[in-house]
Amino acid sequence: MKRIVMLILLSLQTPAMAQVITFAWDNDVFFGTDANYTNGIRLSWRGPETPASATGLLPSSLQQLMAPLPGVSALESKGDSEDGNSNRLYSLGISIEQLMITPSDLTLTTPQFDDTPYAGLLRADVSLFARDDQSVTGYSLSVGATGNHSGAAQSQKQVHRWTDSELPRGWNTQLPDRHVFGIAAVHARLLSNHGSRLQRQTGVAAGGRIDTWIVSAQTGAFVRVGQNLDGNILPDYTGIGTPASLPGLTRQNVLGWSLYAGISAEGIAWSYVQSEGRKAGYTLDNEDAVIAGIAGASLSYQQFMMSLSMQKSSSYSRNRDRYIQFGTIAFVWMY
Repeated sequence: MKRIVMLILLSLQTPAMAQVITFAWDNDVFFGTDANYTNGIRLSWRGPETPASATGLLPSSLQQLMAPLPGVSALESKGDSEDGNSNRLYSLGISIEQLMITPSDLTLTTPQFDDTPYAGLLRADVSLFARDDQSVTGYSLSVGATGNHSGAAQSQKQVHRWTDSELPRGWNTQLPDRHVFGIAAVHARLLSNHGSRLQRQTGVAAGGRIDTWIVSAQTGAFVRVGQNLDGNILPDYTGIGTPASLPGLTRQNVLGWSLYAGISAEGIAWSYVQSEGRKAGYTLDNEDAVIAGIAGASLSYQQFMMSLSMQKSSSYSRNRDRYIQFGTIAFVWMY
């Protein structure tokens, strides 16, 4: 852990070049609803991408730290050049997210035991990425908090004031405070990449998370078409690989655009909401698998990019027949 903290401090002292900052906002207001997963905000930073052959403490330390992990070692890269040097690039990322979950009726101040409980999450991920032209692999350490310490109640009320929506009145019944810690991993790979004027890409992704908020595994496939596509492998900024969508992004002095779509399946072994909800008396029973579809578009020019995506999934609970649906707006600054 001390080594990771040292890498973060060194990254922040690196000259400001080839770095990325992203702000993403999830909200179900895009679908005209206000229940279940209702709101989320995410702020992410990705440091400079450096080759394995680079000199300096940060690249060498990062490579050594990641080398034992599958999909990371420079020797594993299929894009090695003829002189034996890998074209794999390494980077450090930090992501902070806050999620809010609510029942359907926000006007009640008492627990709604036949619906979803109020629950909040504040979580920070420190991630290490390895990327080449065809794939990206990331590993993360997570820390955070639930309950009052997550600040979800205050954040959601403020968002509802901004959007002139019904203020939630039941946050006093939210699930209890718990520390959040754990690990996560993600891998994405391009299966095809064709076209010059109109580019067409297809790919697959898989990831998993084990922490005190959720234990789950996820897999999916995606397609992307457009012009002057960005260099990242994963095209969306929600879903399987949120922070892993940042490696490969860099400023370009031409207008770029893309349309993308994907589908994913997530298996859930355990969740904080179900576990603590049952203890509190809620009738919750997790689905073994959740299917989700996503569609979106992005526009980029020079150091800026904006993305809008819409996601819809089956319910996370067997005794709920409603869909989970929300939109995500992401703003990216590449400097």
